[in-house]
Amino acid sequence: MTDYQSIWKHLFRTPHRLAWIDVDGVSTRYLEAGKPDAPALILLHGATGSLEYFCANIAPLAEHFRVIALDMMGNGLSEAPDYPYTPSVYRHHVRDFMDALQIERASFIGVALGSAIAIHMAYHFPERVEKVVMVSPGAIVVNEAEVGQFISGVKERRGAATESLTWDNVEKIVSALYFNPAKSLMPDMVSARLECYQGDNLKTRMANMMSSAQPEQFLSHDQWRALQTPILVIAAVSIKHMFVDNARKIAEIAPNASLVEIPECRIWAHFEQPEAFHSAAIPFLTA
Repeated sequence: MTDYQSIWKHLFRTPHRLAWIDVDGVSTRYLEAGKPDAPALILLHGATGSLEYFCANIAPLAEHFRVIALDMMGNGLSEAPDYPYTPSVYRHHVRDFMDALQIERASFIGVALGSAIAIHMAYHFPERVEKVVMVSPGAIVVNEAEVGQFISGVKERRGAATESLTWDNVEKIVSALYFNPAKSLMPDMVSARLECYQGDNLKTRMANMMSSAQPEQFLSHDQWRALQTPILVIAAVSIKHMFVDNARKIAEIAPNASLVEIPECRIWAHFEQPEAFHSAAIPFLTA
Protein backbone atom coordinates (compact mmCIF):
# COMPACT_ATOMS: atom_id res chain seq x y z
CA MET A 1 0.00 0.00 0.00
CA THR A 2 2.52 2.59 -1.14
CA ASP A 3 -0.22 5.21 -1.59
CA TYR A 4 -1.57 4.89 1.96
CA GLN A 5 -1.97 8.27 3.70
CA SER A 6 -2.18 8.63 7.48
CA ILE A 7 -3.94 11.56 9.11
CA TRP A 8 -1.03 11.69 11.55
CA LYS A 9 1.62 12.22 8.87
CA HIS A 10 1.11 15.95 9.39
CA LEU A 11 2.31 15.67 12.99
CA PHE A 12 5.22 13.27 12.60
CA ARG A 13 7.75 16.12 12.77
CA THR A 14 5.84 18.47 15.04
CA PRO A 15 6.32 18.29 18.82
CA HIS A 16 2.91 17.89 20.43
CA ARG A 17 1.25 16.57 23.54
CA LEU A 18 -1.97 14.55 23.85
CA ALA A 19 -3.54 14.71 27.30
CA TRP A 20 -6.71 14.76 29.37
CA ILE A 21 -7.64 17.47 31.87
CA ASP A 22 -10.43 17.72 34.41
CA VAL A 23 -12.87 20.49 33.48
CA ASP A 24 -15.42 20.83 36.28
CA GLY A 25 -15.51 17.08 36.71
CA VAL A 26 -15.51 16.28 32.97
CA SER A 27 -12.35 14.53 31.73
CA THR A 28 -11.52 16.39 28.51
CA ARG A 29 -9.09 15.22 25.84
CA TYR A 30 -6.94 17.74 24.03
CA LEU A 31 -3.88 17.99 21.82
CA GLU A 32 -1.44 20.87 22.22
CA ALA A 33 1.37 22.02 19.93
CA GLY A 34 3.44 25.16 19.47
CA LYS A 35 5.34 27.39 21.88
CA PRO A 36 3.69 27.75 25.30
CA ASP A 37 4.20 31.52 25.26
CA ALA A 38 2.73 32.03 21.77
CA PRO A 39 -0.80 33.46 21.35
CA ALA A 40 -3.42 30.82 22.13
CA LEU A 41 -5.51 29.36 19.30
CA ILE A 42 -8.31 26.91 20.16
CA LEU A 43 -9.73 24.53 17.54
CA LEU A 44 -13.35 23.37 17.84
CA HIS A 45 -14.65 20.43 15.78
CA GLY A 46 -18.12 19.88 14.34
CA ALA A 47 -21.09 17.84 15.57
CA THR A 48 -20.19 14.39 16.97
CA GLY A 49 -16.57 14.98 15.90
CA SER A 50 -13.18 15.04 17.57
CA LEU A 51 -9.82 16.81 17.52
CA GLU A 52 -8.75 14.62 14.60
CA TYR A 53 -10.75 17.05 12.44
CA PHE A 54 -7.68 19.28 12.48
CA CYS A 55 -4.88 16.82 11.80
CA ALA A 56 -3.90 18.65 8.58
CA ASN A 57 -3.81 22.05 10.28
CA ILE A 58 -2.12 21.72 13.66
CA ALA A 59 1.49 21.69 12.45
CA PRO A 60 1.27 24.80 10.19
CA LEU A 61 -0.71 26.69 12.82
CA ALA A 62 1.75 25.70 15.55
CA GLU A 63 4.47 27.69 13.77
CA HIS A 64 2.59 30.82 14.88
CA PHE A 65 0.42 29.89 17.85
CA ARG A 66 0.02 27.79 20.95
CA VAL A 67 -2.53 25.48 19.33
CA ILE A 68 -5.02 23.55 21.43
CA ALA A 69 -7.52 21.20 19.76
CA LEU A 70 -10.00 19.62 22.12
CA ASP A 71 -12.76 17.06 22.12
CA MET A 72 -15.79 19.02 23.33
CA MET A 73 -17.85 17.53 26.12
CA GLY A 74 -19.33 14.15 25.16
CA ASN A 75 -17.49 14.11 21.83
CA GLY A 76 -14.40 12.24 20.74
CA LEU A 77 -12.77 10.63 23.76
CA SER A 78 -13.82 13.25 26.28
CA GLU A 79 -16.12 12.18 29.09
CA ALA A 80 -19.83 12.09 28.27
CA PRO A 81 -22.08 13.11 31.17
CA ASP A 82 -25.70 12.13 30.59
CA TYR A 83 -27.52 15.36 29.81
CA PRO A 84 -28.15 17.35 26.60
CA TYR A 85 -25.16 19.24 25.20
CA THR A 86 -26.82 22.50 24.29
CA PRO A 87 -24.84 25.47 22.93
CA SER A 88 -24.88 26.93 26.44
CA VAL A 89 -23.38 23.74 27.89
CA TYR A 90 -20.72 23.65 25.17
CA ARG A 91 -19.65 27.28 25.53
CA HIS A 92 -19.39 27.01 29.31
CA HIS A 93 -17.34 23.83 28.91
CA VAL A 94 -14.98 25.62 26.50
CA ARG A 95 -14.68 28.63 28.81
CA ASP A 96 -13.96 26.38 31.79
CA PHE A 97 -11.45 24.44 29.68
CA MET A 98 -9.64 27.74 29.08
CA ASP A 99 -9.65 28.38 32.82
CA ALA A 100 -8.25 24.91 33.52
CA LEU A 101 -5.34 25.59 31.14
CA GLN A 102 -4.96 29.15 32.47
CA ILE A 103 -5.75 30.70 29.08
CA GLU A 104 -7.16 34.17 29.63
CA ARG A 105 -7.84 35.01 25.97
CA ALA A 106 -7.63 33.07 22.70
CA SER A 107 -8.53 33.08 19.04
CA PHE A 108 -10.71 30.28 17.70
CA ILE A 109 -11.08 28.19 14.58
CA GLY A 110 -14.38 26.33 14.47
CA VAL A 111 -15.96 24.03 11.90
CA ALA A 112 -19.77 23.92 11.54
CA LEU A 113 -21.01 23.35 15.12
CA GLY A 114 -17.55 24.33 16.39
CA SER A 115 -17.87 27.65 14.59
CA ALA A 116 -21.23 28.21 16.31
CA ILE A 117 -19.72 27.54 19.73
CA ALA A 118 -16.80 29.87 18.93
CA ILE A 119 -19.19 32.66 18.00
CA HIS A 120 -21.26 32.00 21.13
CA MET A 121 -18.02 32.47 23.06
CA ALA A 122 -17.46 35.78 21.25
CA TYR A 123 -21.01 36.95 21.97
CA HIS A 124 -21.35 35.82 25.59
CA PHE A 125 -17.69 36.06 26.72
CA PRO A 126 -16.15 38.71 24.44
CA GLU A 127 -13.33 39.38 26.89
CA ARG A 128 -12.06 35.81 26.31
CA VAL A 129 -12.03 35.92 22.48
CA GLU A 130 -9.49 37.64 20.22
CA LYS A 131 -10.58 36.55 16.72
CA VAL A 132 -12.74 33.81 15.17
CA VAL A 133 -12.31 31.81 11.97
CA MET A 134 -15.58 30.12 11.01
CA VAL A 135 -15.41 27.21 8.54
CA SER A 136 -18.78 26.27 7.02
CA PRO A 137 -20.41 28.38 9.72
CA GLY A 138 -23.41 27.65 11.87
CA ALA A 139 -25.19 29.91 14.37
CA ILE A 140 -27.29 31.73 11.76
CA VAL A 141 -30.54 30.97 9.92
CA VAL A 142 -30.80 32.11 6.32
CA ASN A 143 -33.18 29.48 4.97
CA GLU A 144 -35.21 27.57 7.58
CA ALA A 145 -36.10 24.78 5.16
CA GLU A 146 -32.41 24.16 4.35
CA VAL A 147 -31.52 24.10 8.06
CA GLY A 148 -34.24 21.54 8.76
CA GLN A 149 -33.19 19.39 5.81
CA PHE A 150 -29.53 19.47 6.83
CA ILE A 151 -30.24 18.58 10.46
CA SER A 152 -32.51 15.72 9.37
CA GLY A 153 -29.75 14.31 7.16
CA VAL A 154 -27.19 14.54 9.97
CA LYS A 155 -29.52 12.81 12.41
CA GLU A 156 -30.32 10.08 9.88
CA ARG A 157 -26.64 9.26 9.27
CA ARG A 158 -25.79 9.38 12.99
CA GLY A 159 -28.86 7.30 13.77
CA ALA A 160 -27.77 4.60 11.35
CA ALA A 161 -24.40 4.43 13.10
CA THR A 162 -26.00 4.04 16.53
CA GLU A 163 -28.18 1.19 15.27
CA SER A 164 -25.30 -0.58 13.55
CA LEU A 165 -21.81 0.65 14.38
CA THR A 166 -20.02 -0.57 11.28
CA TRP A 167 -17.18 0.77 9.17
CA ASP A 168 -19.57 1.42 6.27
CA ASN A 169 -22.02 3.45 8.35
CA VAL A 170 -19.29 5.57 9.92
CA GLU A 171 -17.68 6.03 6.49
CA LYS A 172 -20.99 7.47 5.24
CA ILE A 173 -20.92 10.05 8.05
CA VAL A 174 -17.37 11.12 7.27
CA SER A 175 -17.77 10.98 3.47
CA ALA A 176 -20.62 13.52 3.65
CA LEU A 177 -18.06 16.14 4.72
CA TYR A 178 -15.96 15.86 1.54
CA PHE A 179 -16.32 17.17 -2.00
CA ASN A 180 -14.18 14.31 -3.29
CA PRO A 181 -14.15 11.42 -0.78
CA ALA A 182 -12.30 9.14 -3.18
CA LYS A 183 -9.37 11.56 -3.10
CA SER A 184 -9.56 13.09 0.37
CA LEU A 185 -11.02 10.48 2.71
CA MET A 186 -8.32 8.70 4.70
CA PRO A 187 -9.09 5.38 6.39
CA ASP A 188 -7.54 6.77 9.56
CA MET A 189 -10.33 9.35 9.77
CA VAL A 190 -13.00 6.64 9.66
CA SER A 191 -11.02 4.58 12.16
CA ALA A 192 -10.71 7.52 14.57
CA ARG A 193 -14.44 8.26 14.36
CA LEU A 194 -15.28 4.57 14.81
CA GLU A 195 -13.09 4.44 17.92
CA CYS A 196 -14.72 7.56 19.35
CA TYR A 197 -18.16 6.01 18.92
CA GLN A 198 -17.29 2.89 20.93
CA GLY A 199 -19.12 2.28 24.21
CA ASP A 200 -22.34 0.86 25.55
CA ASN A 201 -24.20 4.18 25.68
CA LEU A 202 -23.67 5.42 22.11
CA LYS A 203 -27.38 6.00 21.44
CA THR A 204 -27.69 8.18 24.55
CA ARG A 205 -24.44 10.03 23.81
CA MET A 206 -25.48 10.65 20.22
CA ALA A 207 -28.84 12.08 21.34
CA ASN A 208 -27.06 14.35 23.81
CA MET A 209 -24.56 15.50 21.17
CA MET A 210 -27.32 16.25 18.68
CA SER A 211 -29.08 18.45 21.26
CA SER A 212 -26.98 21.30 19.92
CA ALA A 213 -29.15 21.27 16.76
CA GLN A 214 -31.86 23.53 18.13
CA PRO A 215 -32.89 27.20 17.90
CA GLU A 216 -30.64 28.18 20.82
CA GLN A 217 -27.65 27.56 18.54
CA PHE A 218 -28.60 30.45 16.26
CA LEU A 219 -27.92 34.10 16.93
CA SER A 220 -30.49 36.55 15.63
CA HIS A 221 -29.43 38.88 12.85
CA ASP A 222 -29.47 41.74 15.35
CA GLN A 223 -27.09 39.80 17.60
CA TRP A 224 -24.78 39.26 14.63
CA ARG A 225 -24.85 42.99 13.91
CA ALA A 226 -23.85 43.68 17.53
CA LEU A 227 -20.74 41.49 17.42
CA GLN A 228 -17.47 43.42 17.50
CA THR A 229 -15.11 40.43 17.29
CA PRO A 230 -13.06 40.20 14.07
CA ILE A 231 -14.39 37.22 12.09
CA LEU A 232 -13.07 35.42 9.03
CA VAL A 233 -15.73 33.31 7.35
CA ILE A 234 -14.56 30.42 5.16
CA ALA A 235 -17.09 29.08 2.65
CA ALA A 236 -16.57 25.77 0.86
CA VAL A 237 -18.34 26.59 -2.38
CA SER A 238 -18.15 23.60 -4.72
CA ILE A 239 -21.52 22.22 -3.62
CA LYS A 240 -24.60 24.33 -2.87
CA HIS A 241 -25.62 23.92 0.76
CA MET A 242 -26.75 26.04 3.67
CA PHE A 243 -23.24 26.76 4.93
CA VAL A 244 -22.47 28.77 1.78
CA ASP A 245 -25.54 30.95 2.35
CA ASN A 246 -24.63 31.21 6.04
CA ALA A 247 -21.12 32.39 5.27
CA ARG A 248 -22.24 35.06 2.82
CA LYS A 249 -24.94 36.37 5.16
CA ILE A 250 -22.53 36.60 8.11
CA ALA A 251 -20.04 38.52 5.97
CA GLU A 252 -22.88 40.85 4.98
CA ILE A 253 -24.28 41.68 8.44
CA ALA A 254 -21.48 41.20 11.02
CA PRO A 255 -19.57 44.50 11.23
CA ASN A 256 -16.06 43.04 11.43
CA ALA A 257 -16.49 39.96 9.23
CA SER A 258 -14.73 39.13 5.98
CA LEU A 259 -15.38 36.26 3.57
CA VAL A 260 -13.09 33.85 1.73
CA GLU A 261 -14.58 31.30 -0.66
CA ILE A 262 -12.57 28.14 -1.33
CA PRO A 263 -13.47 25.77 -4.21
CA GLU A 264 -12.92 22.02 -4.54
CA CYS A 265 -14.27 21.26 -1.08
CA ARG A 266 -17.67 20.53 0.46
CA ILE A 267 -17.72 21.35 4.19
CA TRP A 268 -14.19 20.61 5.38
CA ALA A 269 -12.35 23.39 3.54
CA HIS A 270 -9.60 23.27 6.19
CA PHE A 271 -8.94 19.59 5.44
CA GLU A 272 -9.61 19.22 1.71
CA GLN A 273 -7.80 22.45 0.77
CA PRO A 274 -5.40 23.07 3.66
CA GLU A 275 -2.98 25.30 1.73
CA ALA A 276 -5.76 27.67 0.65
CA PHE A 277 -7.19 27.60 4.15
CA HIS A 278 -3.88 28.43 5.82
CA SER A 279 -3.20 31.18 3.29
CA ALA A 280 -6.41 32.87 4.41
CA ALA A 281 -6.54 32.03 8.11
CA ILE A 282 -2.95 32.60 9.26
CA PRO A 283 -2.58 36.19 7.95
CA PHE A 284 -5.99 37.05 9.44
CA LEU A 285 -5.10 35.61 12.83
CA THR A 286 -1.61 37.13 12.98
CA ALA A 287 -2.56 40.63 11.76
